[in-house]
Amino acid sequence: MPDLLNITARLELTKEQVTDYLKDGVLIVNDARRRPRYFNGRFLAARDLTRDQTYVLSRQADLGRAVGWGVIRGMGVRALDDKRARLHVTAGHGVTPAGELVVVPDAFTLDLTSIPTGQRLDAHFGLVERPQAPARTRSGLFILALRPVEFTANPVTAYPTSVTGQRTLEHGDIIEGVAFTLIPYPTPDLGRPSLRHRAQVAREIFVDGSPKGSPEDALPLAMLALDHGAVVWVDPWMVRREAGSDRGVSLGFSGIPKATREASVLQYKAHLQDVEASPQLKRIVAAEHFQVLPPIGPLPAGVIDTSDFAQRFFPPEVDVELTVIPHDELPALISESLALPPIDLRLSGEALASTSVLVLILVERGKLRELQNDLQTLRRSLTDGRTRLLRDRSPMLALQQLQLAHLPQIIKPEVDTEDQAWARAVGAALGPLWYVRRRSMHYSSELFGEGVPLTGDDRAEEQALLERLAALNLKKRYTNLKRRGTTYAEAELVRTLASVMRRESPLLLLGAIQELESKRRVDKQAALEVATRFTKADFGRGVALLEQREPSKKVREALVAGGLLPEADELLRAAADGQEGHEETLNQLLEALADGPSARNREAIDALRRKVTS
Repeated sequence: MPDLLNITARLELTKEQVTDYLKDGVLIVNDARRRPRYFNGRFLAARDLTRDQTYVLSRQADLGRAVGWGVIRGMGVRALDDKRARLHVTAGHGVTPAGELVVVPDAFTLDLTSIPTGQRLDAHFGLVERPQAPARTRSGLFILALRPVEFTANPVTAYPTSVTGQRTLEHGDIIEGVAFTLIPYPTPDLGRPSLRHRAQVAREIFVDGSPKGSPEDALPLAMLALDHGAVVWVDPWMVRREAGSDRGVSLGFSGIPKATREASVLQYKAHLQDVEASPQLKRIVAAEHFQVLPPIGPLPAGVIDTSDFAQRFFPPEVDVELTVIPHDELPALISESLALPPIDLRLSGEALASTSVLVLILVERGKLRELQNDLQTLRRSLTDGRTRLLRDRSPMLALQQLQLAHLPQIIKPEVDTEDQAWARAVGAALGPLWYVRRRSMHYSSELFGEGVPLTGDDRAEEQALLERLAALNLKKRYTNLKRRGTTYAEAELVRTLASVMRRESPLLLLGAIQELESKRRVDKQAALEVATRFTKADFGRGVALLEQREPSKKVREALVAGGLLPEADELLRAAADGQEGHEETLNQLLEALADGPSARNREAIDALRRKVTS
């Protein structure tokens, strides 16, 4: 076991070594790190012991700065609901930017109308050139900070140091404490404080990186807006930072520390809650309440109208899409997205046009696969509710409507199956919807998708698939698909084709490959779309009935080339379940497809389906 007393032992230099090292320029002496050396027979003076205390405090401050300033635990600030200008501060401790430790041992209620204390602290600490006006008349923005202070107490007798000296009384203890103080935050005169000030200051801090009003020897806890002493709003995350958040490596070009980026998300959440609490607001438009949005954050309730899938929160120039992710992936997504720049809502329309946003529906992981099979695609675009009607209206229709003396009646279109599926997905969301800024560089949607489950012997399953494809002379076409696809698509490709292979129908396997080849891009989304069509429950029973009749080559080509296999299977299954007229339906289908691939094939199948369902 190592000797704990010798772990921190330093190399002691002799007087000759010090002289040589200084001469060679390899020794740096820090006079601020000088402490008394004790030995038997030395006469101690008060200055020696004071210097010893100063040395320990300086070393402690160095350690505090190494950890990083900020709140370590607790110290939450909120306004009390009574009519008095009072704040509630929870217990906790933290580190000032200068490295000093500050502690609030118990919860504390701070009365902002404590005028004498506030005046003396502000003047004594040099926060203003002269004492401010009484707290009851203060207006503007202020930083509530916690400053370490000390004072002496407990008088004891001081004996004389000379024969003729007199005994005196001196305070024998130095007591450390903390004092709350308000630091004015410099802002242009914008009238009475409101949420408009809050949006402007958020942009200054989180986009411009403004250090205005930031104290060096006090720990900021919250920003306050006061109107003649009354608290208008309290925003802790505008200035509060968590200790140790900046220890991670950051290679970003913005220069904004990680703790500030994390605080921007929390500040936006708190600001959004205050905006939503306003009873007169029915719909929230981001540009009316914020000047900047963090790269990721929650959205207000009702931001998406599921009747037409329009959104009115983001500016119309921003490209907004909707997607579904498991709720347990949100923490990792937040961590990754903090490296992206915030969304500056004061930019011009051309600059915002290059900004893309994904709206996230958070669902249970077990629900995700069910929704993916129900949805035709993993993403869908959201229109802007303010410009949708003008964009969708043709010029001729607009001229015709100008001639009408009354307003045109807008006929609401029927909601299609895809809209109903997305509406169910929005309804299955756990909590509020979230948004995330998308990178401008290309990346696939798998970042927000579901991990590929590895169940069973996937190696044996893939080998069986390859053998089956080789027997059907389809292996080369499958290899070309893999070459075109992404890594994630390859896993979904194997799973989809293996599931189709288990139907024991060469026609189905050929049809699935044909549909995959017709996709412009072979990615995971394309594979899921084909899987949705070819792996439904009871799928393949209708095609099996068709294969029993040994259809001609032209019939098979018509089904595969036209992408009609799922439709034909559904038709024959419906006819078989009804039994009556089953053979007649099968014969009519073979007759309709007898001439091979044709534009009339789908019309013929649709006509047969209507006949069967009627």
